[in-house]
Amino acid sequence: MFREAFWLSPEKVLAHELTHIILFRFLNGPILLALNEGFAEFVSFRQLAVQFDGNEYHLRTISKIPKEKFIPLQSLIGMRHYPEDEVEIFYQESELLVRFMILNFNKENFYAFLQKISKGEDIKKAMKDFYDLEFEDFSKKFEAFAVAKN
Repeated sequence: MFREAFWLSPEKVLAHELTHIILFRFLNGPILLALNEGFAEFVSFRQLAVQFDGNEYHLRTISKIPKEKFIPLQSLIGMRHYPEDEVEIFYQESELLVRFMILNFNKENFYAFLQKISKGEDIKKAMKDFYDLEFEDFSKKFEAFAVAKN
């Protein structure tokens, strides 16, 4: 995964790190690690896609997660530190989570969702408020989106 030429391109890294700075500046407090890293990865891939007329599929960066490596959503959002043995999967799945939220629901809701989370609102309540899904239903839909079909 990290061997692709684009993976550590200056444009991708800069977009990723600037996203962290922007989130820090415009949100009221910290957000979950998975949302922070997932959004930074999402933006960095979008930036790279600009070089390909906006088409991320030409980059072939988006890949699903093997079922046996999938981190259940409850565990993913509960992570406060980077998992030592699953860092690649953590970043990949975090990006897929953000991609799922932005592309499958009203994308304008995502920033408002992050604002609520940064003010201390429980993520499960915020998911219900913004995406009209109970956490268990949201988790099932996300897993169907993120896990590779064998």
